[in-house]
Amino acid sequence: MTKTNKYGFNIIGFNSKNHSAHPDIIFTPLFYFKRISFGRLFAPARFFLKLVKLKPELIIVNTSEFLIVSCLYQIIFGTRIVYDIQENYQLNIKYLSPLPTFLKPLAAAWVRLSETISAPFISHFTLAENSYTALPFIGTRWTVLQNKALPLAVRTAQKANLNAPVFLVTGTLSLTYGVREAIDAFLKIHETIPGSQLHLCGKVPDKKSNQFIAETISSHLYVTLTGGSDGVPYETIQSAIAQADFGLVFYPNNPAINECFPTKIWEYMSHRLPIIIQEDRTWTNYCLEKKAAVILKSGQASTRELLSLLNSTFYPASIDYSDIYWTGEEQKLIQLMNTLVSD
Repeated sequence: MTKTNKYGFNIIGFNSKNHSAHPDIIFTPLFYFKRISFGRLFAPARFFLKLVKLKPELIIVNTSEFLIVSCLYQIIFGTRIVYDIQENYQLNIKYLSPLPTFLKPLAAAWVRLSETISAPFISHFTLAENSYTALPFIGTRWTVLQNKALPLAVRTAQKANLNAPVFLVTGTLSLTYGVREAIDAFLKIHETIPGSQLHLCGKVPDKKSNQFIAETISSHLYVTLTGGSDGVPYETIQSAIAQADFGLVFYPNNPAINECFPTKIWEYMSHRLPIIIQEDRTWTNYCLEKKAAVILKSGQASTRELLSLLNSTFYPASIDYSDIYWTGEEQKLIQLMNTLVSD
């Protein structure tokens, strides 16, 4: 959006070490509490007061917690609201949240109630997944904006060194999002290719995942971690992708994420990194059609079979990869913002 030179942005959120240097972007850290704390109860009120001070023409809300106060601001002062749905928040609470079990159904019900009550006040919904078009409260005022890859320099597809290949897992390194499944898949590969290595690069968001990864690294010297609780800069992830031979994309079976398309797939494809994936997932057929991935089946253990799989031809020149990039989504976003702000 900054490319248009038409808008100024105030980003209100958690305190962060990484702030934008762009002159049209002002980062306002408003929240310093942990994910589960009493401080979170007061966050909507603080957000509302900040809105009163900033007087925005357009509010883009990406958490259900701020919907009610955003609608209240709209009623009193007038503005437009876009609800940016990055996740199915109701399912996340039910199946992924660290909340106590007895609180989950109450919190999930409150989220859906907040979304339903706020819907008439929302000008438009932007959706990170095609599957979110089935949400019951969005009507027809929606645009799908998938988190596709930035159009960076593309490396030429090349055969991996199968004597000592580097396998990579990036992004959120948690048990919830498949780090155990990815590590298990790699360890099966390592039995066949002893010189292989696994590089974990990203953010470890919780203690259980951190403990699991630490124990894995201590008992397997060929597994390394870049990152941790604070995460890593985007450039570090890009560098890791460029140096890897294969990307691993494995997730547990969970209703909250089964219909999601992992952002890392777009990033791996942008770098022409061959991908190892599971069967029967939302993204499986797409990756196979693009000749970007092969499926590692649970019983695939013989050396000949595995080496043949990893020696497959990836990213042939005959296939069009233009749809993996953010460029098309960017144009949809710019058109939407121009319509909402000018009307």
